[in-house]
Amino acid sequence: MTYDLEEQEQIEAIKAWWAKWGNTLLTIITVVLLAVASWQAWNWYQRHQAMQAAGVFEALQVAVRQQQPSQVLDASARLNNDYGGTAYADRGALLAASALVALGENDAARQRLEWVMNRKHAAFAPVARLRLATLLLDSGQPAEGLELLSGSAPQGFGALYADRRGDLLYALGRTNDAVAAWQEAQQELPAADPLAAVVSLKLEALAPAQEGA
Repeated sequence: MTYDLEEQEQIEAIKAWWAKWGNTLLTIITVVLLAVASWQAWNWYQRHQAMQAAGVFEALQVAVRQQQPSQVLDASARLNNDYGGTAYADRGALLAASALVALGENDAARQRLEWVMNRKHAAFAPVARLRLATLLLDSGQPAEGLELLSGSAPQGFGALYADRRGDLLYALGRTNDAVAAWQEAQQELPAADPLAAVVSLKLEALAPAQEGA
């Protein structure tokens, strides 16, 4: 097959361009294909991890319902160690902590709550901190619980933290400070919030003592 002069010039131009840029183009294509394959593999891995974690979380829920502390500990540890990159790990640790408190396993519960706190997850760490402060209050360690809730409360937790600080301060015998904390909580809570009624009862119970002070 013969080519006219113009076609031959075009062919030569293409050959010259390919000689100069062909390897670079192939490298770019290879990198792009590898990136796409890696992204797809990562997405598959994430979905696989989430599915596996969901199964372990379900086993944890069963163990909680059946009040089996050893199974609760095992399932929670699996979530922490094998699926720590999923939200199931944080949720599982919180669920396990609540179940362990009910079963009298306070030390194990504390370990789960501290694990969540140290991860500093925007959604779960503040919850774990609040629950640990409550655990310390119930365990007769209000000073340590109060230290946990010092400083500014995370967004959305102002009233909850203030209410719990009031409980901790009252346990320490600092009644006036407790009242101030409960008043802070009362100001932040909508009137329809069930906690608002609880806080009001606390303040009303201390009103006679405050008047006589």
